[in-house]
Amino acid sequence: MDANEKRRIFKEMKAQRQNRQNEEVREDNTSSVGTSPGSIQTVQFGDGNKYVGYFDFKGDFSGKGTYYFSNGERIEAMWKAGKPIIGTWHYASGARYEGYFDEKWKRSGQGTIHSTNGAKIEGVWKAGKPIHGIYHYANGNIYIGYLDKDWKKTGHGTVYFTDGAKIEGMWKASNPVHGTYYYANGDRYEGDFDKDWNFSGLGTFYSADGKIIEGMWFKGEYQGCAETK
Repeated sequence: MDANEKRRIFKEMKAQRQNRQNEEVREDNTSSVGTSPGSIQTVQFGDGNKYVGYFDFKGDFSGKGTYYFSNGERIEAMWKAGKPIIGTWHYASGARYEGYFDEKWKRSGQGTIHSTNGAKIEGVWKAGKPIHGIYHYANGNIYIGYLDKDWKKTGHGTVYFTDGAKIEGMWKASNPVHGTYYYANGDRYEGDFDKDWNFSGLGTFYSADGKIIEGMWFKGEYQGCAETK
């Protein structure tokens, strides 16, 4: 065997050894049935999470797939470049979110979250928080308006009660600050409220029979002589 032949054989053995090492590294990083596009694949991650679905040619989640978290939660979604675009996030509590996501996997754009007690919020989301929408309470009441970062009523909005009454006005920390309380019997109050939703401060009460009481209120009671018009 001449020197050239020996060098050729040595190069082939070296290449085979490197290929085996590369394959061992891939197996250590993830145990999967492959990430080739065109068929459903499964990838199990070291933290216990798992993805089952389709991939693109770069190996990123793409198309229809489900991401399973080790805590029992999962995201069933359409994916692009490894990010969920639109789908359903099933939370460990039993609640779920249906809608769009941003690149950080947070609720973003149009979507609805369903609570286990029957309540739900449908509206516009940003960075995982509701911005504006419809809050359906478990007791049947409905709020339409803006929400703050703690999911509380804020800014302009209206609460509709199951008995036909409603409060329309400005809100802060889920309490009415100033607005109009429309009663189911035709009465209404226009003015300020306290944190317990009582008439408080300057306001005017209009009864359905035409009487008007205006002035200062405290804890829902008119302060002073009940002047009517």
